[in-house]
Amino acid sequence: MPKDKYNLNEYIPPEYIRIYAEKSIQSQAINLYVIREDGKIGRLEFDERLDGCFSPPTLRLPDRSSEAQALMDRLWACGLRPTEGSGSAGALAATERHLADLRTLVEKSYKLQFNSEL
Repeated sequence: MPKDKYNLNEYIPPEYIRIYAEKSIQSQAINLYVIREDGKIGRLEFDERLDGCFSPPTLRLPDRSSEAQALMDRLWACGLRPTEGSGSAGALAATERHLADLRTLVEKSYKLQFNSEL
């Protein structure tokens, strides 16, 4: 288990932390918690940043990590949605099925045959 205080330059393996998001109706905000596996909650500390000096990230989650995906899922559950994008794969699949149904309805109603390869 990692020690209690972390040096910002020290790498903390992602399996030691979890990020939890919850929607707070009282404060009209989304609360984020960084929790170690021993239950201790992390807090941010700010240090002076020297111009031109490298600063390590506040938090690093490995690309495609399960914890990064879990954070995205938790934020989605809190009502956050991407600003841009075409929605989830499930929504796209539902739209494609709906369009196929409409195509079938128009073909039968007007005795037409659409090229389905478009």
